[in-house]
Amino acid sequence: MSMNTSQPRSGTASAESSPQRGGAKVPRPDPSWLRQAHVPEARGRVERYLAELLASIEGCEPDKVDLAEPIIGRADSLALAEFKTTVDRELGLRLPMSLFFESASPASLAATIVDEIRTAADSTAPAGSGDAKAGSGGTVRARSGGTVPAGRSGRMSVAEMDACAALPASIAATEPAEQPERAPRGTLLTGATGFVGAFLLAELLQQRQGDVYCLVRASSPQRALERILANLDSYGIDAGRHRQRIVAVPGDLTEPGFGLPDNAFADLHARCGDIVHCGAVVNWTYPYQALERANVYGTREVLRLATGYGPVRPVHFISTVGVFSSVEYQGEVVYEAQLPTESGPLAVGYAQSKWVAEQMTRTAHERGVPTTIHRINTGGDSRTGAFNRLDHLSMMLKGCVEAGIAPQDVNIYLQPAPIDYVAASVVAAARRPELDGCTLHLVNEAEMSWAQLFDIVREFGYPMATTTFEDWRDRVSAPGSGTTALLGLVPFLVDSIDDMRVPRFDSTSTRHALTGTAPACPPLSAQLVHTYLEGFISAGFIGPPKAAVRPLRTE
Repeated sequence: MSMNTSQPRSGTASAESSPQRGGAKVPRPDPSWLRQAHVPEARGRVERYLAELLASIEGCEPDKVDLAEPIIGRADSLALAEFKTTVDRELGLRLPMSLFFESASPASLAATIVDEIRTAADSTAPAGSGDAKAGSGGTVRARSGGTVPAGRSGRMSVAEMDACAALPASIAATEPAEQPERAPRGTLLTGATGFVGAFLLAELLQQRQGDVYCLVRASSPQRALERILANLDSYGIDAGRHRQRIVAVPGDLTEPGFGLPDNAFADLHARCGDIVHCGAVVNWTYPYQALERANVYGTREVLRLATGYGPVRPVHFISTVGVFSSVEYQGEVVYEAQLPTESGPLAVGYAQSKWVAEQMTRTAHERGVPTTIHRINTGGDSRTGAFNRLDHLSMMLKGCVEAGIAPQDVNIYLQPAPIDYVAASVVAAARRPELDGCTLHLVNEAEMSWAQLFDIVREFGYPMATTTFEDWRDRVSAPGSGTTALLGLVPFLVDSIDDMRVPRFDSTSTRHALTGTAPACPPLSAQLVHTYLEGFISAGFIGPPKAAVRPLRTE
């Protein structure tokens, strides 16, 4: 579809243009003009605005943006978050993120936006008045013609999630698991190119003697191995003499049988005595439907592999504390024995997908599959400070340091356990058959409030004021905030966080079960926070403070 480049002057509000990542300034449409113009003209003006905004973010010319092409097909998660946040802010809307995963194109999105602005005006203005505020109606129409409440578009009830967790009857153990000494020595690891997966791979190589088969999206085994090794290197992990035991398997969690030929899928079962399933798309802003193939269907395929070719293979599933992130959960503490069905409805797509996958794993256990489930909350490496740049805590710390402002509290209980402890604990538990059927909470038992955390950051040398969470959110997501670190989290902060709460996770039973077989969890302390901040600085994630409380490590 070609783009008409003519632009009515009355449809532009250049005073409210904002610079984008690509450097160009994009004038926004004037909502009052959009309410009064003929619908085709209004839609055309919004189409041009969306095309120019996408082009600015991507660093290309507007005529390179196809108005009929789905936006999700051309924008990565950060670009998509920036695009959505800018449109919401400049046009006074709350677009549900799910719109972008329904193949919304600039043309179809423009129609939705114009319809919403005009509908809001009709529903809020007195008879004969044209002075309603765009977006004040509180809902954005979906392309199907229905309405989705702003900020609640992805909410799923326990019953809805449970229905998604239905497991085919064919996925069930037909033969018992072999004794560990008779089972194949190899281990299948999914997610080896992620943060948690890198440390799991390192621990598997260190604690076990067999090969580790790593399922990786790649065009060839060589390219897959390159990705694995590059990921290890990015976190300061040297495979060293163990490198020859890394077996790269090009495949795709989202495809039936991992996209492998039938004989290759069966061969994985023959070579691997158990499965550590960590692979997932981790994104706190994407809706459930964007994560289902990797996080849910991928888990189904792991369970199919475990049960489909003779003796059942134990599955060690990496879950998340997010499965109990419902604002309606009444307890202050979550215990290991509590089932996901006690969580209440969830609003975050990633948490929903992991809830469904955990429930599938539990169903498989009822059908004879040996399992352990690990609900994790991870921080950086307690020894080196290596960290995940895309973790919400890392991004929040970076954003607060750069903006010089922090929230007094957040409705997420602060319990990050160092990744070295988490990985060592998963691998230690996996070699303990007596833990079959157990759920483990790999979290930090040492308590620290968000206020205490930011006090430590401030004492480290970063000036930082505190304010209410609502005020902090408004300020860090506004133009001129001094930081872009939180840009990828803005849809989560605006659309979802008010509908979630992460309580404290008790780990008493976990620590008791792992006594003597796994290291103790380094407590969340000022010293550990200092290690993380030094890791941030060493990696160039944040600049050094003008005056640190102790010399930065140079080794």
